[in-house]
Amino acid sequence: MTSSGEGHQGRTSPDSAEGSPPGAGLGWAYLGVLLAVFVGLALWAYDRTDESSRLIDASETTTTTVAALEVRPAAVTLTVDGALATLSGAVPDEGARDQLVRIAEEEFGRGNVMDELMIDPRADLITGSISVSGTAATGDDAPTIVQLTAGADLGLAAGPFDVQYVTPAIDPAAVVMAMAGDSTLLSGTVPDQATIRRLQLSAEAVYGEGTSDVSGLVIAPSTLDGGSISITGITAPGDLRARDLVEVVALDFTSSVVTDDSQIDLSDEALTAYEASLRTALEAEPIAFDVGTSRLTDVGLSRLVLIADAINAVPDLGVEIVGHTDDTGGDTVNQTLSESRADAVRGALVDLGIDGARLSTRGAGSSEPIASNNTREGREKNRRIEFLFERTQ
Repeated sequence: MTSSGEGHQGRTSPDSAEGSPPGAGLGWAYLGVLLAVFVGLALWAYDRTDESSRLIDASETTTTTVAALEVRPAAVTLTVDGALATLSGAVPDEGARDQLVRIAEEEFGRGNVMDELMIDPRADLITGSISVSGTAATGDDAPTIVQLTAGADLGLAAGPFDVQYVTPAIDPAAVVMAMAGDSTLLSGTVPDQATIRRLQLSAEAVYGEGTSDVSGLVIAPSTLDGGSISITGITAPGDLRARDLVEVVALDFTSSVVTDDSQIDLSDEALTAYEASLRTALEAEPIAFDVGTSRLTDVGLSRLVLIADAINAVPDLGVEIVGHTDDTGGDTVNQTLSESRADAVRGALVDLGIDGARLSTRGAGSSEPIASNNTREGREKNRRIEFLFERTQ
């Protein structure tokens, strides 16, 4: 019994590791290796699939980009409406856009070109074209020149040219020549550049070289036949350049109607300055009489020719002729002498063409001296004729 029991206790249980067959551990190790290999293959296959997917996506993106950048012929259109022009269509960049606008402005003028061009990098100038349509004045070659220049400078081929030419209504030219101090400002419409130059030369013949501003003149379909040229502005009393300008322009533009719409400054300030200028001139060269009489000398008569011009320079205004003497002699004699000398001057001016209704006389005797009667020079200054213009109310 004892030996039998001991024999049973000496065996190892089948579930005991110590009692497992030697080959069992190797099997489990082999199974682990197979599992690792299988997982590695699975991961490798997944990476290959993902890479293939990425390659396909990249290929599709590249194809899409190439399709997006596919070039196409540029198509530019110039639409003409008389003196106005509109550019539309697509060009590849800002440089081409600016160049096309500049070409159009050289023919139609700055401010007469509407830019409606779009930027499209796919637009190809070499295979592109420029077409022209609209309405233009008969003889206007600006549309043709723009199309040809765009071809020469940008490589655009000449597309369809569908411009209807019409004869525009020709209006009479209308010009205003405004005097401003010692210069003239010209504005209005004229038919061509040559007319602008002629007007400039006419103005500068009176006011001097470089004194005319012609920036206000615009070239437009017009004619000088029956046109109008108006001389405007405010001039100082005695400034005869407005009259001279009217005469010069009338001779230079015989087919136009030239009008003098200028006005003379008749303010009290302007007339006072004018009287002072006449007084200064007469002090330098007085109106001379024979001694003790009211008879004008030849020199005195010649001076009155200039006075007549001065009075005519302020038309329609009345003029008072005032005679003055020094204090030599009695008051009665001086008063009578001053009155008779004023009357003599009035008669001479009427003979020179001044309307007598504009002229009045007054003798002041020796009561209004402008210098001392104690010296010879002073008495000479006091013996004078004065001209005073009436003031408007």
